[in-house]
Amino acid sequence: MRAKWIWGSLGILVLVGVIGLGWGYFHRHWDGQSRFTLIDIQGPTVRVVSFDPQTRRGLNLSLPPDLQIHSVSGRGQFAVAALAQAGSRSWAAASVANTLGIFAQGEVHDLPVVDRWYWGWWLSRVDWQNVDLKSTSWIDYSPSVDGVLQGQLSAGWDGQAASWFSSLTIAQEGLKLAVINSTATAGLAAAAAPAI
Repeated sequence: MRAKWIWGSLGILVLVGVIGLGWGYFHRHWDGQSRFTLIDIQGPTVRVVSFDPQTRRGLNLSLPPDLQIHSVSGRGQFAVAALAQAGSRSWAAASVANTLGIFAQGEVHDLPVVDRWYWGWWLSRVDWQNVDLKSTSWIDYSPSVDGVLQGQLSAGWDGQAASWFSSLTIAQEGLKLAVINSTATAGLAAAAAPAI
Protein backbone atom coordinates (compact mmCIF):
# COMPACT_ATOMS: atom_id res chain seq x y z
CA MET A 1 0.00 0.00 0.00
CA ARG A 2 2.80 2.37 0.94
CA ALA A 3 4.65 1.62 -2.34
CA LYS A 4 1.55 2.61 -4.34
CA TRP A 5 1.36 5.91 -2.43
CA ILE A 6 5.06 6.64 -3.09
CA TRP A 7 4.76 5.82 -6.81
CA GLY A 8 1.57 7.86 -7.04
CA SER A 9 3.26 10.86 -5.37
CA LEU A 10 6.28 10.56 -7.67
CA GLY A 11 3.98 10.39 -10.68
CA ILE A 12 2.20 13.57 -9.61
CA LEU A 13 5.54 15.36 -9.04
CA VAL A 14 6.80 14.34 -12.48
CA LEU A 15 3.55 15.46 -14.09
CA VAL A 16 3.68 18.83 -12.32
CA GLY A 17 7.32 19.22 -13.39
CA VAL A 18 6.55 18.47 -17.03
CA ILE A 19 3.60 20.88 -17.03
CA GLY A 20 5.77 23.56 -15.40
CA LEU A 21 8.54 23.13 -17.98
CA GLY A 22 6.04 23.24 -20.82
CA TRP A 23 4.43 26.40 -19.45
CA GLY A 24 7.87 27.99 -18.98
CA TYR A 25 8.94 27.09 -22.51
CA PHE A 26 5.89 28.72 -24.10
CA HIS A 27 6.17 31.82 -21.86
CA ARG A 28 9.86 32.47 -22.41
CA HIS A 29 11.06 35.91 -23.61
CA TRP A 30 13.77 34.70 -26.01
CA ASP A 31 13.12 32.80 -29.24
CA GLY A 32 16.56 31.10 -29.24
CA GLN A 33 17.62 32.53 -32.62
CA SER A 34 17.68 36.33 -32.50
CA ARG A 35 19.82 38.58 -30.30
CA PHE A 36 19.42 38.09 -26.55
CA THR A 37 19.82 41.36 -24.62
CA LEU A 38 19.42 41.83 -20.89
CA ILE A 39 19.77 44.81 -18.57
CA ASP A 40 21.64 43.98 -15.34
CA ILE A 41 20.82 46.42 -12.52
CA GLN A 42 22.88 45.98 -9.37
CA GLY A 43 22.47 49.07 -7.22
CA PRO A 44 24.30 52.01 -8.80
CA THR A 45 25.91 49.73 -11.42
CA VAL A 46 24.02 49.10 -14.65
CA ARG A 47 25.22 46.89 -17.49
CA VAL A 48 23.70 45.93 -20.81
CA VAL A 49 24.67 42.37 -21.70
CA SER A 50 23.85 41.15 -25.20
CA PHE A 51 24.84 38.39 -27.61
CA ASP A 52 23.88 37.12 -31.05
CA PRO A 53 23.66 33.30 -31.15
CA GLN A 54 24.33 33.30 -34.90
CA THR A 55 27.74 35.00 -34.61
CA ARG A 56 28.46 33.89 -31.01
CA ARG A 57 29.70 37.40 -30.24
CA GLY A 58 28.59 39.28 -27.17
CA LEU A 59 28.83 42.74 -25.64
CA ASN A 60 29.11 43.55 -21.94
CA LEU A 61 28.42 47.30 -21.85
CA SER A 62 28.92 49.23 -18.59
CA LEU A 63 26.96 52.47 -18.29
CA PRO A 64 28.53 55.43 -16.46
CA PRO A 65 26.73 56.32 -13.21
CA ASP A 66 26.19 59.94 -14.35
CA LEU A 67 24.52 59.03 -17.67
CA GLN A 68 21.01 60.50 -17.74
CA ILE A 69 18.24 57.99 -18.41
CA HIS A 70 14.87 59.14 -19.78
CA SER A 71 12.47 57.03 -17.79
CA VAL A 72 9.36 55.35 -19.13
CA SER A 73 5.94 56.19 -17.70
CA GLY A 74 6.71 59.91 -17.81
CA ARG A 75 8.68 59.99 -14.56
CA GLY A 76 11.45 62.28 -15.84
CA GLN A 77 15.22 61.81 -15.98
CA PHE A 78 17.42 59.88 -13.56
CA ALA A 79 21.13 59.27 -13.41
CA VAL A 80 22.08 55.61 -13.91
CA ALA A 81 23.30 55.45 -10.30
CA ALA A 82 19.84 56.43 -9.00
CA LEU A 83 17.71 54.11 -11.14
CA ALA A 84 17.66 51.17 -8.72
CA GLN A 85 16.21 53.37 -5.97
CA ALA A 86 13.72 55.18 -8.22
CA GLY A 87 11.54 52.20 -9.13
CA SER A 88 11.33 48.49 -9.85
CA ARG A 89 14.02 46.63 -11.75
CA SER A 90 11.70 46.02 -14.70
CA TRP A 91 10.86 49.75 -14.88
CA ALA A 92 14.55 50.66 -14.69
CA ALA A 93 15.44 48.11 -17.40
CA ALA A 94 12.68 49.43 -19.69
CA SER A 95 13.94 52.98 -19.10
CA VAL A 96 17.53 52.02 -19.99
CA ALA A 97 16.41 50.20 -23.15
CA ASN A 98 14.22 53.17 -24.12
CA THR A 99 17.07 55.66 -23.65
CA LEU A 100 19.59 53.54 -25.55
CA GLY A 101 17.06 52.86 -28.32
CA ILE A 102 17.46 49.09 -28.12
CA PHE A 103 15.25 46.06 -27.59
CA ALA A 104 15.91 44.05 -24.44
CA GLN A 105 14.18 40.91 -23.20
CA GLY A 106 14.17 42.34 -19.68
CA GLU A 107 16.15 42.61 -16.48
CA VAL A 108 18.45 39.72 -15.56
CA HIS A 109 16.78 39.01 -12.22
CA ASP A 110 13.23 39.10 -13.63
CA LEU A 111 13.75 36.43 -16.30
CA PRO A 112 11.55 33.35 -16.49
CA VAL A 113 13.32 30.13 -15.46
CA VAL A 114 13.64 28.81 -19.03
CA ASP A 115 15.30 32.05 -20.21
CA ARG A 116 17.68 31.93 -17.24
CA TRP A 117 18.66 28.41 -18.22
CA TYR A 118 19.28 29.50 -21.85
CA TRP A 119 21.28 32.49 -20.66
CA GLY A 120 23.49 30.35 -18.41
CA TRP A 121 23.99 27.77 -21.16
CA TRP A 122 25.16 30.42 -23.65
CA LEU A 123 27.47 32.41 -21.32
CA SER A 124 30.55 30.23 -21.90
CA ARG A 125 29.84 29.77 -25.62
CA VAL A 126 30.09 33.45 -26.56
CA ASP A 127 33.16 35.59 -27.33
CA TRP A 128 32.53 38.58 -25.04
CA GLN A 129 33.70 42.15 -25.58
CA ASN A 130 33.78 44.39 -22.48
CA VAL A 131 33.10 48.09 -23.12
CA ASP A 132 32.88 50.93 -20.61
CA LEU A 133 30.65 53.51 -22.30
CA LYS A 134 32.36 56.32 -20.37
CA SER A 135 35.65 55.61 -22.17
CA THR A 136 34.06 55.93 -25.63
CA SER A 137 33.10 58.97 -27.69
CA TRP A 138 29.38 58.17 -27.38
CA ILE A 139 28.84 60.26 -24.22
CA ASP A 140 28.69 64.06 -24.13
CA TYR A 141 28.91 65.92 -20.81
CA SER A 142 27.31 69.24 -19.98
CA PRO A 143 26.64 70.99 -16.65
CA SER A 144 23.17 70.88 -15.13
CA VAL A 145 21.46 73.96 -13.69
CA ASP A 146 23.30 73.44 -10.39
CA GLY A 147 26.67 72.91 -12.12
CA VAL A 148 26.89 69.10 -11.89
CA LEU A 149 28.20 67.39 -15.03
CA GLN A 150 25.61 65.10 -16.63
CA GLY A 151 26.18 62.58 -19.38
CA GLN A 152 23.98 62.36 -22.45
CA LEU A 153 24.28 60.02 -25.42
CA SER A 154 26.04 61.74 -28.34
CA ALA A 155 24.44 62.44 -31.72
CA GLY A 156 26.07 59.40 -33.37
CA TRP A 157 24.85 56.92 -30.78
CA ASP A 158 21.99 55.51 -32.90
CA GLY A 159 24.43 54.22 -35.53
CA GLN A 160 26.67 52.64 -32.90
CA ALA A 161 23.69 51.07 -31.13
CA ALA A 162 22.55 49.53 -34.43
CA SER A 163 26.05 48.11 -34.92
CA TRP A 164 26.29 46.65 -31.42
CA PHE A 165 22.72 45.45 -30.92
CA SER A 166 21.50 44.31 -34.34
CA SER A 167 20.51 40.68 -34.85
CA LEU A 168 21.98 38.81 -37.82
CA THR A 169 18.83 36.68 -38.18
CA ILE A 170 16.59 39.73 -38.44
CA ALA A 171 19.04 41.66 -40.66
CA GLN A 172 19.15 38.76 -43.15
CA GLU A 173 15.39 38.93 -43.59
CA GLY A 174 15.77 42.41 -45.13
CA LEU A 175 12.54 43.72 -43.64
CA LYS A 176 11.71 47.42 -43.71
CA LEU A 177 9.52 48.93 -41.04
CA ALA A 178 7.86 52.33 -40.73
CA VAL A 179 6.92 53.64 -37.30
CA ILE A 180 3.91 55.96 -37.37
CA ASN A 181 2.86 58.15 -34.49
CA SER A 182 -0.93 58.34 -34.30
CA THR A 183 -1.00 60.22 -31.00
CA ALA A 184 -1.11 63.94 -30.31
CA THR A 185 2.36 63.82 -28.73
CA ALA A 186 5.05 64.84 -31.21
CA GLY A 187 8.27 62.84 -31.44
CA LEU A 188 7.06 59.46 -30.12
CA ALA A 189 7.69 57.59 -33.38
CA ALA A 190 11.22 59.00 -33.67
CA ALA A 191 11.96 57.97 -30.09
CA ALA A 192 10.57 54.44 -30.56
CA ALA A 193 12.00 53.69 -34.01
CA PRO A 194 15.62 52.97 -32.96
CA ALA A 195 14.48 50.22 -30.57
CA ILE A 196 12.58 48.35 -33.29
